[in-house]
Amino acid sequence: MKKLLLAFPLLFLALIAWFGFNWYHLPEPPVMLRELSPEVKLEFSVNRVDVSEIELSLNGVGADQALFTHFSMSSQWTKGRPGLVLKDMEKTSRMNGRGKDEKAYRQEHAERSDRDFSRFLNDNQGKAVKTYAFRQTLTEGEDGKTYLRMSYDGRPMPMLQTLQIDQPVAVPAHISRKFIGEGRLQFSKGTVYFDKKINGFWIPVRVVN
Repeated sequence: MKKLLLAFPLLFLALIAWFGFNWYHLPEPPVMLRELSPEVKLEFSVNRVDVSEIELSLNGVGADQALFTHFSMSSQWTKGRPGLVLKDMEKTSRMNGRGKDEKAYRQEHAERSDRDFSRFLNDNQGKAVKTYAFRQTLTEGEDGKTYLRMSYDGRPMPMLQTLQIDQPVAVPAHISRKFIGEGRLQFSKGTVYFDKKINGFWIPVRVVN
């Protein structure tokens, strides 16, 4: 009986901690005031992947229009909040010669795990996901800040919960031109959280020369 009485307050405290972590610390998504650009749809595939890094490459373009987006696994991944840290966006690969291609990685991680990238290689029905499409629009929020609204546009699948940007990351000029006439977009430093309403993220950006 004493053990049972002790278990209830411990469970109550655990629930409070869980709700605090999952709700209290999550900021409200921005409220959009207006759209600043046409919607741009970009489709990516996995270029290279290893234990803690993954790189996506833009589909359907030549070398002069290439885009490689390099991520590392966030520290929260194994704590039930899978997320990525954006490292860089370039016209050339940062993982050339490192890691595995998508097919080899899939074979090596045939059993999905919460501790690697395998859970994001299949949709909710267990079917392989080969491409990741995103609808993106430059927007202005009611707070006066500029955001890139990025929504996943594919078959239902497990979603990342956070996108972390440790240092400002500039978008290559040829991609920035799809949204603005002059300058380059730059992702601002910070962490953004998945917004179910848009099935994606609101990423704070600024225009730099």
